[in-house]
Amino acid sequence: MRNLDVVFNPASLAVVGASPDSGRIGYNILQSILEGGFQGKVYPINSKYEQIMGLTCYSGLAELPTVPELVVLAVNQYVTVELVELCARIGVKGVICSAGGFKEMGSEGHALEKRLITVAKNAGIALVGPNTLGLINTASPLYATFYPMTLNKGSVSVISQSGGIGLSLLAEMQDEGVGVAKWCGVGNRGILEYADYLNYLAEDPETKVIGIFIEGTDKGREFIEGANAVARSKPVVIFKAGRGEAAGQAARTHTGTLAGSYRLYQDIFAQHSLLTVDSIEEMVHMLKALSVVPNRVGGGSIETINGVGLITHTAGPAIVVADILEAVGCKLPELTAATLRRIEETIGPNPPVILRNPLDLAGSGFDALIYGQCMAALAADSGVDALLAIFCHHRNWAFPTLELIKVQAECQKPVIACYIGESQAVVKERPLLQQAGIPLYHSIAAAAKGLVALKFYGWREKR
Repeated sequence: MRNLDVVFNPASLAVVGASPDSGRIGYNILQSILEGGFQGKVYPINSKYEQIMGLTCYSGLAELPTVPELVVLAVNQYVTVELVELCARIGVKGVICSAGGFKEMGSEGHALEKRLITVAKNAGIALVGPNTLGLINTASPLYATFYPMTLNKGSVSVISQSGGIGLSLLAEMQDEGVGVAKWCGVGNRGILEYADYLNYLAEDPETKVIGIFIEGTDKGREFIEGANAVARSKPVVIFKAGRGEAAGQAARTHTGTLAGSYRLYQDIFAQHSLLTVDSIEEMVHMLKALSVVPNRVGGGSIETINGVGLITHTAGPAIVVADILEAVGCKLPELTAATLRRIEETIGPNPPVILRNPLDLAGSGFDALIYGQCMAALAADSGVDALLAIFCHHRNWAFPTLELIKVQAECQKPVIACYIGESQAVVKERPLLQQAGIPLYHSIAAAAKGLVALKFYGWREKR
């Protein structure tokens, strides 16, 4: 029942309720699967049609030439229950239930979901949902959702209780160049709980970092213990919603879940040293740093980050970053005399620069070569555990991208880049930097949050 590989990596699947009408969920699920490039056998099922999207259409599950490993249901809640009973009889091992109308709708829906759970549990069916947008596995590839899309492959997996928040996370990740491994909308969690998905992702070779959006759960201890266990080997970032009464009411009518005390959840997360965020953007900024910066630097684990070296050619952004970092215990250490001499020899006497950390190079810093040499000096300082480089876009001065890559390769310390400017100018530099293990941001607060995540998990590994 808890073998999720059958839903993430099926050899064959059927879409019940498939349709040639683009306004129907069944059309969008089938389109998503086919355009996503699924390599296994696909069986559309709808008694009204002989063919859909070039595939032979069957009248029912019992008429298929073979039992599919996964069945995706695009039918209403009443037919969903009947079809899960049929899946149990013919030996289907995985089912995705898109329909809503279950426990989130009150007593009648709750009774219907109880029947659904009983059947699936007795048959050992790994059931995703009900009331779910579906799931994605970019490695397979399998895009079993009713939102057709293709995503950049990567190492971040997302578990979301909300389809809408899950989609928002995917959109933000694509905008930030964060690749996706797996994504799942858990819906009402009729059978499969957070802990099941977490345990699966803990063993998944494609997943390096896990992001979770949770409204609430009646199995809070199981969730916390599962997240804590997984976070010992892979970073986990949690976004918990439902602070006020209005949010709690919305959660009850969304996935039939009590949101629970926001403060209590936060206290428990803190006790278990789990990294939490307050927004989609903050989550993606942290997921980016944790997935882009190599797990192992210089042949060993990333050491605890205490001292951060900041380099810039404009002081204001460095001051903002310093405030954020100092609030979480990151120090901006004084530079050694040897480091200061090396920087002074590089920039010369003009323009006059006060040498300290943060290192503001002023006009000298517009020269990428000088910027890189000064950054190398900063990286070699014994008090610096990680570096954050800030550079403002200018039409006549190049970003120091190649210089940053060279410094990171030589010093083997985490490096984060913040290029301030219009996204269309900054985004061109992103592939080079992030392929080299340097996350690129175009917001100073975002860059600081990325470094906070690295510090957090560097510290957590040492517990």
